Amino acid sequence: KNSINTEGIARDINTIIKKYDLQGEGPGGLCLQISLQSYKPDADPREEWQRSNNGSYTGLNLSRSQEEFIYPLFPEAKLLNHYINKFGMYRTRVMSLMPSKVMSIHRDPTPRIHIPISTNDGCRMIIEDQCYHLKSGLAYWTDTTLEHTAFNGGKQRRTHIVGCVKS
Repeated sequence: KNSINTEGIARDINTIIKKYDLQGEGPGGLCLQISLQSYKPDADPREEWQRSNNGSYTGLNLSRSQEEFIYPLFPEAKLLNHYINKFGMYRTRVMSLMPSKVMSIHRDPTPRIHIPISTNDGCRMIIEDQCYHLKSGLAYWTDTTLEHTAFNGGKQRRTHIVGCVKS
């Protein structure tokens, strides 16, 4: 666990959403890093955001290694990028889970760092047979190579920064 400035990160996320008009339903799975092959310093980040939301970066069928997704898509999000670098995260995303929703049980190829930005008492993450409430203001290393799921039994959206890390 590490102490995190979640208010500052939330400001970075809101700035990105407003600046690039990424309103929609909000960051369900907003990609924060890209690979060098798709990195274009002068390109409009909305193009990458569209690719991240249409499934190009989801699941295990990535055309490039997940470890290649290390370049910040939104360099102006300085605090957010600070934490991504501090924890050595790659293929980092803003992940939201709406109220009364549950993720399917799955395994990831690598552990993950979770940084809860907004949560509520009804949110839980279950890893194998252990149930956890990840509190805002901290960063958590999670062994998501084990079977796991998450649910939001509360009334507000749950938003986490989630990044892959090496085991």
